[in-house]
Amino acid sequence: MKRPYNGRCHYKTGKCFNERALKRNGTAHSLCEEHRRRQNLIQRRSDRKYQKVHAIRRRERTQRLKRQVSLTVARQLQQQQLKKFAMSQRNPPQGPEVNNVGGAMPARVTPGNVGVARSFVSDG
Repeated sequence: MKRPYNGRCHYKTGKCFNERALKRNGTAHSLCEEHRRRQNLIQRRSDRKYQKVHAIRRRERTQRLKRQVSLTVARQLQQQQLKKFAMSQRNPPQGPEVNNVGGAMPARVTPGNVGVARSFVSDG
């Protein structure tokens, strides 16, 4: 039994006279077997290239976002520390410090002596 002619291949050059391949359901593809194989290889190559390029872009984007987040967190921590420092300037601690060694009272921090080390020597 002779199968019906499915028409010629619709490859983009328009010069292929091969018969179109059949799909599993019996209908005709638009290309012949040779051009389908070639087109599938080209498509797979293109897909791999696309995935590679976009993976690089995705990685760069996530690294950029991580840097932005870490900078934001660092700024927030710095602001919290500045607020704590400002609050300690307004409200100095009352009573002896728990971590104070030797029982001496800590020096009061004023804008002029920030960061200056003081020694507590008893006169006695």
